[in-house]
Amino acid sequence: YSAQLFTERAIEIVKNHSNSSTDKPLFLYLPYQSVHGPAECPQSYIQPYAKTINNTKRRTFAGMLSAVDEGIGNLTETLSDLGYLNDT
Repeated sequence: YSAQLFTERAIEIVKNHSNSSTDKPLFLYLPYQSVHGPAECPQSYIQPYAKTINNTKRRTFAGMLSAVDEGIGNLTETLSDLGYLNDT
């Protein structure tokens, strides 16, 4: 799933930058496409909405957005762990 792949690669880039050159600025553009078509994502993101969202399309969209939210959270955690959020 692209949100997961994009997040993994972004985290890899941040970690590699942190290990190689902390004095150089880092610019990272991360354009998640998950909230656009096609409307699909892993069931693990859709399942939590099974009892609260009856419309299948809306439930899938909520799952897609959850995948992006998880990715942003994971990247933010990495940035925090490496001290980038203290120097923006």
